Amino acid sequence: MDYLLLSGASGLLGTYLMHDLMSRGVKLAVLVRSNRMASAAERIETQINFWEKQLGHTLPRPVVLEGDLSSPTLGLSDADLKWVERNCKAFMHNAASLTFYAKDEVGEPWRSNREGTRNVLAFCKERGIREFHHVSTAYVCGKRRGEVILEADVDVGQEPGNDYEQSKLESEVMVRSADFIDSLTVYRPAIIVGDAKTGYTTTYHGFYVPLKLIATLLSKVASGSASQEMIKAGIRMGSVRLQQALNVSGEEQKNFVPVDWVSACMTEIYCNEANHGQTYHLTPRNTVPTTIFQKVWEEIFFEFNELPKGENSDSTINFDEFESYFVNQMKTYQSYWGDDPRFDYSNTQKACPNLPCPTIDEEMMRNLCRFAIKDNFGWPKPPVVKPAFTIDSFMREKISVETSAERIDQNDPDTFTVCASGAGGGEWVFKVEGNTIISAERGVHSKSKANLCLNMHTFLRLTQKEVTVEETLQNGQLLVEGADTKDAVKLFKQLIEGESSTTVNRLSAVEMQTQGISN
Repeated sequence: MDYLLLSGASGLLGTYLMHDLMSRGVKLAVLVRSNRMASAAERIETQINFWEKQLGHTLPRPVVLEGDLSSPTLGLSDADLKWVERNCKAFMHNAASLTFYAKDEVGEPWRSNREGTRNVLAFCKERGIREFHHVSTAYVCGKRRGEVILEADVDVGQEPGNDYEQSKLESEVMVRSADFIDSLTVYRPAIIVGDAKTGYTTTYHGFYVPLKLIATLLSKVASGSASQEMIKAGIRMGSVRLQQALNVSGEEQKNFVPVDWVSACMTEIYCNEANHGQTYHLTPRNTVPTTIFQKVWEEIFFEFNELPKGENSDSTINFDEFESYFVNQMKTYQSYWGDDPRFDYSNTQKACPNLPCPTIDEEMMRNLCRFAIKDNFGWPKPPVVKPAFTIDSFMREKISVETSAERIDQNDPDTFTVCASGAGGGEWVFKVEGNTIISAERGVHSKSKANLCLNMHTFLRLTQKEVTVEETLQNGQLLVEGADTKDAVKLFKQLIEGESSTTVNRLSAVEMQTQGISN
């Protein structure tokens, strides 16, 4: 049992965690919902495709478990539940709703943040997972101000700023009260924004809301042929009225943290067991005054928008309409834009001394805003990556009927592993008896005699008999390592080429379920 099961892998932070954890060699499984546009596996393919384009090479895939937080079994199939019991040693609970206010305690954020956490805890207790990593928020502190908020502080009777903060506080208290957890690590990020270098984000809450509202207003005004001076006056007047409506001075300090830094710190903490069992404020050393936002917002819009050139236009801006549209929308985030607390980050500094938080200065903020505008605030969404050929579908076709086989133990040495990177890829382990594969399941095992690694382009060419296994070995497209590589290559060749129906035993439908192979 040495897999980490990650929830919330489809979100912004989850996307970075998935990449960073696997880059450090963490054996990762992800809990993901399907939606009307894509299956769980396709959603993960789409995210990893983003990284492959950035890096210019193929990447491995995690084990994808389709489910959600709506029940104590997390919506997993019986096969996936058995796979988790055999393979997962730890759970990182990253899934959450960012909804600030709810009409009642049935909907969001309560459904995901409190009830979802309750279900995750029941799931871990039932499956014997006793190592827990909980992603909370620094703002469980609520409206506390003045004193430094310590990493050890939890519920000290603070007043929440909104339903989100209260739901996250209650979920953290719930996790800390779980008596079956042997090791609990809590991560409390501040306000997460896009990538420090590229500005990349997939989530446009909080920091991005006024930017999006101004973009909408500006497009409406520009279409009415108002002059540039009139538009500038409107933006500036809006900023003043916004400050008045939200009761802010412009000098309020905010704790913004880039998503890549948060993920890097969490990965460093997770990968060093000596860091486990603590609470970490993932907060910046240098806060940012809100005055910088207003300055950058104005600059960025005139940089990106094609504004009308006529200076004698009769069009005017209705400032009352501006206030109604802009300020009323922003009132939902009134507590968000107040002056932030000061956070102690001693544990984070000790665990990640070589990962200081990047300072969000004017230039970085411009990059964040530029990306948001170029991305049109996430619309339309990028196309879903739907591989035409997957290693999972190939295995289901190869391993289908007739005989049963025993389950594969993590410490069983009579196994070999195939790891295929790229679109449609994945990892499979095969149990061997003599010269016969008698069992197979998703994932990798640390005790395998041999590991065979290739990308999906090569795997597809092998299955279509465009190349041979010997040729891929000779040209370096198939890499083999381990103590028993010769026999592993022979069995892999038999599996790919289907030389003999007796060499690869056909597993029954019942055994397929116990091995975690879902149709």
